[in-house]
Amino acid sequence: FKDAGIRYFRQILVYVKPGPHDAMVVQVADRLAKANDAELNFACFLPYDMPTQVSQARADYVDQLRQHCSVTTRTVVLEDDNLETAIIKVAGAFDLLVMGGPPDRAFRARFFGTMEDKITRESACSVLWLKTSRKQGHDVSGLKTVDAEESFRLKDYLRDDCVVVCSDITRKEQLFKG
Repeated sequence: FKDAGIRYFRQILVYVKPGPHDAMVVQVADRLAKANDAELNFACFLPYDMPTQVSQARADYVDQLRQHCSVTTRTVVLEDDNLETAIIKVAGAFDLLVMGGPPDRAFRARFFGTMEDKITRESACSVLWLKTSRKQGHDVSGLKTVDAEESFRLKDYLRDDCVVVCSDITRKEQLFKG
């Protein structure tokens, strides 16, 4: 999570690409939007030189994901030659960008960073990466919409071995001190 100092999330941008994290990204973004009474916007990147069939397939994929949301959604079409540039340009109009985390870091990525690193570093809004464990995947067809009365408990979605309770910490700066 990159905190850009934004207090309330009213405009959420979601960037998903087909992969192991897309269903979880959509479900968490939907719940964040519902909890914050926010608008949910799905980014659909279409390079200028992309064949029509591929462009249509990408747009259809985003539309399918949007159907699994319980809040009103819209699509933000990003037309550019470079995905990173397109997301960074539009991110300033949003409070939060939610996307899947980078894949396991290859040797080159450890030195130069990943696309997700650059987007996070240069975006004007807060950024949340979501990633499943190596042993677990999420099936987009298994997504369920949530009723307004249903409560959201983050702990229900975390594995116990990934949670550490730090009861003596009162500020987030203390949490990240080494």
